Amino acid sequence: MNIYINSKLQEIPENATIMEALKSSGVTAFSGIAVAVNNAIIPFSSWSSHALGQDDNLVIIRATQGG
Repeated sequence: MNIYINSKLQEIPENATIMEALKSSGVTAFSGIAVAVNNAIIPFSSWSSHALGQDDNLVIIRATQGG
């Protein structure tokens, strides 16, 4: 199945979760990031259970320090 992660097409297994999609895209550190699926922020506690669908659009937002 195809999804988009930060506007890049990625193929993942059917019914993969957010956590599985992140890991398959190379994300290894989950602290300081937020994930939106189709413009809705998904809480970290749901990443391992939230199944993705064909053509879902994930946006990964990293917190950065600044001032």
